[in-house]
Amino acid sequence: MANILIASLGESPIVVTSMVKALKEEKSIEVDKVIVVYPAEHPNIKDGIDLIEKHCLCRKIEPCGLPFPDVNSYRRCYLFLQTLYGLLEANQQDTVYLSIAGGRKTMSALMYLFAPFYENIKGVYHILDTNEGTDRKNFHSLEELLNRFCSDDPKLEDIMNPPSDELNLIEIPFEHFANVQELRELLKNYDPKQLTEGVSISLDDIEPDALDFWTAVFQKREAPKRNILNIRFSQTAYEQYFELEDNLRKVFRKYFRQMQSPNFIDQKKHGTFSGNGAVFHFSKLRQTGERPFFYRQGKDVIVAQLTYKANDSYQQLSNKLQKYRPSVSEYEPKYTLKEIEQIGDILLAAVGESPMVVTQAYRLLQRKENANIDKIAVVFPEQNTYIKTGIRILEDVFGKKAEVIKCGAALKDLNSEDACEDFLNRIIKAVEDLKKNYPDSEIRMLLSGGRKGMSALSYLAAQRSNITKVYHTLITDSELEDKIKSECSIENLNRLGSTKKKAEKMFLECYPAEKFDLFEVPVISLGR
Repeated sequence: MANILIASLGESPIVVTSMVKALKEEKSIEVDKVIVVYPAEHPNIKDGIDLIEKHCLCRKIEPCGLPFPDVNSYRRCYLFLQTLYGLLEANQQDTVYLSIAGGRKTMSALMYLFAPFYENIKGVYHILDTNEGTDRKNFHSLEELLNRFCSDDPKLEDIMNPPSDELNLIEIPFEHFANVQELRELLKNYDPKQLTEGVSISLDDIEPDALDFWTAVFQKREAPKRNILNIRFSQTAYEQYFELEDNLRKVFRKYFRQMQSPNFIDQKKHGTFSGNGAVFHFSKLRQTGERPFFYRQGKDVIVAQLTYKANDSYQQLSNKLQKYRPSVSEYEPKYTLKEIEQIGDILLAAVGESPMVVTQAYRLLQRKENANIDKIAVVFPEQNTYIKTGIRILEDVFGKKAEVIKCGAALKDLNSEDACEDFLNRIIKAVEDLKKNYPDSEIRMLLSGGRKGMSALSYLAAQRSNITKVYHTLITDSELEDKIKSECSIENLNRLGSTKKKAEKMFLECYPAEKFDLFEVPVISLGR
């Protein structure tokens, strides 16, 4: 059984060679083969592969090129995951370690997703340069290496393998919940009308988006089309909703959000009958008696009436409607989902040196999912004064748009395994507090903020806390991404002075909307 390291590669090949060295010297793990996953069309990146092959302590290097220049779109994220899935399947007889240190944060965040499903994955690692941000930095970019050294320069051997005391190897915590074969078979044969027993994976409340996501990855299908429906309400449904008790309103509110997915509606249809001018449907949640009656008009779903299973009232209403074939004119759409909800969602984000990712996600969720977010919860290292400045900027620009809830962790940086564990516990505690204080609000988790390790920890916190909505933001143009990184740094934002100018940049008003995307990573709640 060989020790296999699967590592993502981006701007610096040194993170790969350093990882191999650090695993050997700090963890006594002798790597037998390194599989390097990289965007093959990225400029000069094959020169980076050459440097790794020549100077890595492990001499068996297996390049795995992705057919594009960057993992910066919805479709490419799926291709990356499908490629990684294939590599893990091909190496199930070996001991596998994952490195999330290389490449853009998108690759690092996605590298972590499979760890719970493969028992032969024995570690997920990140590596930091202790000289980061100084003129003695070790992780030089590929461009710097190519400009400063010729390929046979003897100095490259030491540069590609920095001293161990200048490296910080961090093991990212994760848990094995279930094996991938069990999950794959369960998804393939999943019947929403049957309870699942005798397996460690719970799919009782799985959302169709999660089914689509993992099935597309495992079966290497095209990325599911993102199609958000508009939920509208008749005057009757609107009035009925506000006559319900609080607990029933909460159930219906959750259901209305899920109805935005066409697959959810198709899966949950319980009956259909013809009306005058439209086909009406009624539907139910799996183990409850709530029934909305609705019809479709293009991308609009109009909820006509509401009832719930009490003395068969829903059946009486169903029989009545089927008997006299209601007209669409009786149930014209008059209200939106935002007008029904009133209670907004919470966006929970780990934040590092780029607070702009939070405002970016907020704006993208509004644009692409019609999300109503009125609270922003930020988890951050509160002993880091630079990051605290970024948090103050967030409070400033959100103003009355949303309440910023600060959840500081007693840390300066995520630069050790203990710090990672503490940060993870802080995120989980934040979720517990938010659920207690705002029981009617749905929590949406963001993976994009902070260091790469924060993305993995945020995903693990979502698994442990039963959060099913997890997102990663994408900037689809690499030049624009570099521009935003500079213009929206904390220093440059502070130089802008006025809140209005900061908000214009942070809420994407200064940038082309088509250059931004939102990638949802649905979480399956896994039994232990």
